[in-house]
Amino acid sequence: AARARILALNEDDLCLYRYVEANLDYFTNHRGRPPNISSRLSRGKVYGAEDGTLRGWALAHDPNQLATIEVRVGGNAVHRCYADQFVPWLKKVTPHGVGGFEVCLPAGLSAGSGPVRVMIAGTEKDLEGSPLVV
Repeated sequence: AARARILALNEDDLCLYRYVEANLDYFTNHRGRPPNISSRLSRGKVYGAEDGTLRGWALAHDPNQLATIEVRVGGNAVHRCYADQFVPWLKKVTPHGVGGFEVCLPAGLSAGSGPVRVMIAGTEKDLEGSPLVV
């Protein structure tokens, strides 16, 4: 009974684990993939926080690919990361629920540096909510 209760409480984690386990080779073998796979954005959104943290989500066109996020200030790329965090509600639009991201802006970023653009890396496509004013 205890095992059944624990499994029920961890259903999202188990679902994600099984999906990654079944597709691990695909997720980790980046050789032979087209270089611009992340440029085909389905959808995404970014939210700014008062503490300088940017949070959001982005999904690549192919649901088995991770979107690569780029943060630009004044035309310069200041950060790049994958949208690789699990977000429970994303399971409604992608089988694994992975697509969230969180970025802490560099400490030396001043308010006069210009707007902060959050986009899919290698493109000029801003996420919804971008550009942001810091």
